[in-house]
Amino acid sequence: MLNTKIKKILLGFLILFIVLFVIYHFRVFFVSPKVIIYDFENGESLTVKSDSYILNGKAPNSKKFYLNGRELLLDENYNFREKLYLFKKQNSYHIRSISKAGPVWEKDIIIYREE
Repeated sequence: MLNTKIKKILLGFLILFIVLFVIYHFRVFFVSPKVIIYDFENGESLTVKSDSYILNGKAPNSKKFYLNGRELLLDENYNFREKLYLFKKQNSYHIRSISKAGPVWEKDIIIYREE
């Protein structure tokens, strides 16, 4: 009788482990991608003195990544890097990332160019 209780407890732990394992490994299919844009971590705008700016960051779990509707390529570590040529004063950009399962992440950023 004690032996069957131990078997049931071990079977319960095994089932719980399998369920938690599956949830952990498939969580990327249920959440939107988290995109990190370096230099924009604390806000949505930035001021630069140059006529160009290199936008870079990381988009883990992204299948597609867009800047103003144009697809950017991600490397094998999900990093992106794009040189932007800036107009005087205000430059607006729309960033969109689509995860492997479909959820979308979007953000608008502004880069101000000092004269």
